[in-house]
Amino acid sequence: MASVSGLPRRLVASLNGSIDATGDLPAFQRELLERMRSMDEGIGALRQTMEAVQGDVALVAGRCGELERTTRSLEQKTGSLVQSVDAGLSSQLKSVQSVMLRVETLIGQLTERLPDPNARGPLAKARQAITGAEGPGPGV
Repeated sequence: MASVSGLPRRLVASLNGSIDATGDLPAFQRELLERMRSMDEGIGALRQTMEAVQGDVALVAGRCGELERTTRSLEQKTGSLVQSVDAGLSSQLKSVQSVMLRVETLIGQLTERLPDPNARGPLAKARQAITGAEGPGPGV
């Protein structure tokens, strides 16, 4: 029975505690609202920043796409240019080799037409033809 007799007192104490807690509610609500306003302002500023950045990101993405296409095009053109230069140089090298072979052949033919260095020269031959005598040795 002792526990039943203390019940009204405990009930009154609980009610008093609840009343005290409800007295703090307006202050709690104000603080909560202030924090929510502050967060809302921050979110608004963040949203504006993100919208501004979104345009920049789209612009950068577009530029990256353009650069990628340009890079691919340059790589293809560079490859074609290298092949073209290589083919041109190869053709010119073959042409130079052909000319060198012709020059070498002509030099050989000219060398064959040169007089024998050990034979008598044209003056000695002319003297012999005129005088009928053998002249000095080769080269004269």
